Amino acid sequence: MSLPVNTAQYLAPALGKKQQIDLRVEVALGMPKHDCKFHGICKINARAAKPAVTTGCRREDNLLRDGIMRIDLSTARAALIIRIGQLAPELEQYHFGRERLRVWEPIAIQDYLTDDIIDDRYILPGAYQLIRGKTHYTVRLRLGRMNRSLEGLIWNQQK
Repeated sequence: MSLPVNTAQYLAPALGKKQQIDLRVEVALGMPKHDCKFHGICKINARAAKPAVTTGCRREDNLLRDGIMRIDLSTARAALIIRIGQLAPELEQYHFGRERLRVWEPIAIQDYLTDDIIDDRYILPGAYQLIRGKTHYTVRLRLGRMNRSLEGLIWNQQK
């Protein structure tokens, strides 16, 4: 069963000046520093003709291929919507039997946006509340931008 999103809603050329973008995504669960093992969100990639979320990640059993990320540019928020039942029951309980789902490192999303959106945008690290519905999980995420400085990288919440 797929989530109901048509191609026009997530292809960049069709976005125009929309303030809300719906993208089909694949989500790799786990911790980036542990090669996507353990819990949390390791990577999120927009689905293209060839899925690429597992590049550099060997955890095929923690891969969710059927998700939607709804980005609201006006509020600098995103909602990750994941269909229930994509994992083996014990893995689903391990990852989604918690109150919160953690994003361990900033996840770049600017490649999914049109060229007229000039900010570098990222999903910010944090522990986000996991909302369980009858058929889907929803996680509301905060977006931010990256400022580069001589001292390293500074993550700021988008205003």
